[in-house]
Amino acid sequence: MDKIISKLHSIAKSHGVKCKFSKLKNDIAGLAHYTSGKIELSVQLKTKAEVLSTFFHELVHLICYKNKIWAKYHSLDPSVDIVKKFGVKVERFVDKKAEQLMLHYFPDTYYLSSYGDMSNKDIRNFLLSYYENYYNKHGRVTS
Repeated sequence: MDKIISKLHSIAKSHGVKCKFSKLKNDIAGLAHYTSGKIELSVQLKTKAEVLSTFFHELVHLICYKNKIWAKYHSLDPSVDIVKKFGVKVERFVDKKAEQLMLHYFPDTYYLSSYGDMSNKDIRNFLLSYYENYYNKHGRVTS
């Protein structure tokens, strides 16, 4: 796993971001801190696929933020209405792009969708809960 982590740091650097592992609360696998350009991954990620999938998912969020892709969602303070209206579509978009990017670097590893087989309704409810209970206190943009 050390070689993989080293490669992730190199990939992050090539995109102008940093990556670190931390103990994250509430079963959060990863965070993208927009203002600092930092990816934070949970130390609880166990498998290569979990680490890679989470890293590339968060990297795509940072790429979107930097390039103003889905800018209302990838903002420092997205409204509940924006999350309700665009959250599922944006997260599915991010997963698709993350899978493509990961397969470019790690073609031998299967991408694990961030939301698995959750329905759109379940994803929307998760996102609303996340933005209410986690994001606003510890979210992507606080550090």
